Amino acid sequence: FSQPVTATDLKTDLITAFDNEGTEVKTYGANNIVKVTTSYRVNDESEEADNDVKERLINGISGAKGMQFVTNAEEMPENTFAIVGNNKVGATIADDIRNSSYRAVIFSLLAIFFYILVRFNRWQYGLGAVVALFHDVLMVLSAYAIAGLLGFSFEADQVFIAAMLTVVGYSINDTVVVFDRIRETMTTRVKHTRFENFNLSVNQTINRTLITSVTTLIVVLVLLIFGGEVLRGFSFALLIGILVGTYSSVFIATPTVLDLSKDKKSGGSGSAPAKGRVATA
Repeated sequence: FSQPVTATDLKTDLITAFDNEGTEVKTYGANNIVKVTTSYRVNDESEEADNDVKERLINGISGAKGMQFVTNAEEMPENTFAIVGNNKVGATIADDIRNSSYRAVIFSLLAIFFYILVRFNRWQYGLGAVVALFHDVLMVLSAYAIAGLLGFSFEADQVFIAAMLTVVGYSINDTVVVFDRIRETMTTRVKHTRFENFNLSVNQTINRTLITSVTTLIVVLVLLIFGGEVLRGFSFALLIGILVGTYSSVFIATPTVLDLSKDKKSGGSGSAPAKGRVATA
């Protein structure tokens, strides 16, 4: 562009130009250069589709900003813009990125499993944490799909991946807090049943869990309403992720550990001794 532009404002204008398809606009180096990415007619390999995308881009910028398109980026008068380059990410590259993402997610879940295993010295805790994380990710993906059916367009882009990682980090942190209290309670209340110790630990941490979640949700809700179009998908994923991550630590991770434990009744390393006198002969 011949003068600096705001990427967020330009994105809002181009979403309509590309029929509300997924569109990203990012500042690319200088504040008068932007990179526009769109999924409009992405599966059409024809030259006619490429020309249509270029024409919609030019018309969208011209109509919204009142600027004139020029072909020479070296000589740009005031209130003009030019396209300095373009490329297309084909299906093969997209599949490679998707497969790499799958492998990264699986590796991350395995790493978290072994981390919890080492920290708490029981595989049940690691599996419970992974099950809760899988639930959280699945719920956020489902919320995105339902939002799409209701007419809300949220692109699964790099910002979405960042939101998913944030949700996973938030959820595992809350789960570890609950697990740590369970471990502490199990060592101090050996005469009580495992169910009683788990229940007491959850009750002791519920205030911390709710207060942290509510305060975070207030910030995310403000970001969703006033954060603009660029951050809307990110804040929506965070809103759903924090909601499901809050109850998954209590109602999924903890019951999973309890159900997988061999001895659900004992509190500590062994059962409590029975009351009464013991005679040794």
